[in-house]
Amino acid sequence: MRNLISCACLALLASVAAAEETTLTRGNIRVTAEFDAGLEIEEVIIETRTQEGWQIDEFETDDAAEQIAEGDVASLAAGSDCDGNGIDDATDIAAGAADANRNGQLDGCERARGDVNLSGSVNIYDVYFVLGLWDTSNNSAGDLDGDGEISGGDISLVLLGFGT
Repeated sequence: MRNLISCACLALLASVAAAEETTLTRGNIRVTAEFDAGLEIEEVIIETRTQEGWQIDEFETDDAAEQIAEGDVASLAAGSDCDGNGIDDATDIAAGAADANRNGQLDGCERARGDVNLSGSVNIYDVYFVLGLWDTSNNSAGDLDGDGEISGGDISLVLLGFGT
C-alpha cells in the first residue's frame, strides 16, 4: 500500500504544473495547496483527521497563510552570501559551516528555501519529510520558520520553494 501511495504522489507531482490545486495526505494531516497560473501558491488549507472526519485546523491554516502572505523568498535564495552574514559562502564552508551534500551551498540556506533533505531541489520528498515530523519540537531540520515546532509555517515554506 505504501508503494502505491508513493507512486500516486509522484504522479501528482508530475501533474502539479497543470493543476490548480494539489492535496497531500500523511497520516492524520492533509494539506491542500491552491496555485495560480504562474504556480505561485495562493492558499493553503491544513486539516486534521478526527473521529468526525477531516477538520480544518484554523491555527495551522492561518499560520501557513501568514507565512505565504509574507512571501519573503528572495532572502531564501542561495547566493554567494545566502545567509547575509557578510562572509562569502565558500569562505564559511571552508571555515567549517555545514555543507553535508558538498554542493557549495550552506545547508542552512538550502533548508531555509524548503530543501529539508538537501537533495538540491524542493520536491514531494521535502513535503513528506516535514509532514513526517509534524507536531514535534526541537527538530532543526524541519523547523524552517524557527518557532521551535514543526507546523503550518514550516509546510508553507516548503510549498513556497516547491519546484525550485
